Amino acid sequence: MSKFRTALLAGAMVVGLGAAADAAPITGGISLAGGFTPIDGFSAPTTLAAATGIDFGASFATGASGTLASFGSVSTAAGTLTMTDFQFVSVPPPVSPLFTAFDGVATLSFDLNTVSIISQNSSTLQLSGTGILSLPGFDPTPGDWVLTANSLGGTFSWSSSTAAVIPEPASLALLGMGLLGLGFAARRRAA
Repeated sequence: MSKFRTALLAGAMVVGLGAAADAAPITGGISLAGGFTPIDGFSAPTTLAAATGIDFGASFATGASGTLASFGSVSTAAGTLTMTDFQFVSVPPPVSPLFTAFDGVATLSFDLNTVSIISQNSSTLQLSGTGILSLPGFDPTPGDWVLTANSLGGTFSWSSSTAAVIPEPASLALLGMGLLGLGFAARRRAA
């Protein structure tokens, strides 16, 4: 019986220490806005309807929430936000990073993995897709994004939010160890 308790305690400690070493996922979202120029496959300015890429201009955060709340005031003018121009048709993603933001303490980055054209005409362009948000001290976290651009003011808005988090193996192992312990305790009482 003593060996069983020792083994159970050692197993719980290993699982507990493993879970403590894992970082938490990023939560919340960030919204960006600013100027842009629609570009063709040769990075030349074109109409929104013919665009195959985006050349970002001055950009800034319009809001941030959750883990990302401290990035709510980043901007290209202040040098705390960098946007990467990209092609969404002729040279599809990944774009790594699509943007980086610095809140005075840490650097957030977003790697664009997929892109889909939702709508494209002479007055608007709407793209969506998926990517990975990265921030020191946190797990790289999958997220969804949407970009909406218009030709009237030459402006865009971009927002991302984190996807649903799936429990990591350490949490499932800890749950399994707890259930196993309950099973052994019930068995001992029955005997």
